[in-house]
Amino acid sequence: LWIQEVNSTELLDYDSELIPILMEMIPSQEEVIEQFQAQALQNPSAVPGSVDPNLASLAASICKMDLDRMYFLLADLKRTRLGKIEKYALHNREILDRMSEKEVNYLKEYGELFESHMRRSVLDYIPKDLWKKLDEPEMIDRPNIDNYVFCEVVHEEGVVINNHKGLEIDEEEETEPERHYDAGSFLFARYAVIRDLVFEGKIELLM
Repeated sequence: LWIQEVNSTELLDYDSELIPILMEMIPSQEEVIEQFQAQALQNPSAVPGSVDPNLASLAASICKMDLDRMYFLLADLKRTRLGKIEKYALHNREILDRMSEKEVNYLKEYGELFESHMRRSVLDYIPKDLWKKLDEPEMIDRPNIDNYVFCEVVHEEGVVINNHKGLEIDEEEETEPERHYDAGSFLFARYAVIRDLVFEGKIELLM
């Protein structure tokens, strides 16, 4: 999930199932760590049947590392998604279905602040008939889907990719634009040609 989002040039679908589960796991993981830390401080001779303090301390350290890793992944995932929401705010109005409710609210609040800032610094000083042009498609900053990315085919039946998708190719020079890739194949391709397959879960982006 984190690797996909970090390596995608655009905002991917919010995982409404996995992220809440990870968030719910944090308190229970913290309780486990506290229990191990308490056992590590006990005197084994004073408490019959108690756990070896050294083993308890080791277990607490391992659980703490795992929890820190989870904290980092969730925080960086959130930071990455918010960064994309801010960078392509106008474009993201078209893909609200990919965001969580909180992200949609954040986009609205950010948009209001951005509009207020633009009005004070720019829009109040240009003719009003030019305002509408700023909202035209060609004026909206969008993710560059022609970036090249590393990816892996994970669909068991493989996938068919059109390597010319989105390009203007002379039909006389065009040779086998579509090609089948088996599961487990590693590719270096334009994001535009694998974009739909990423959303379908047939291809996974790699670091």
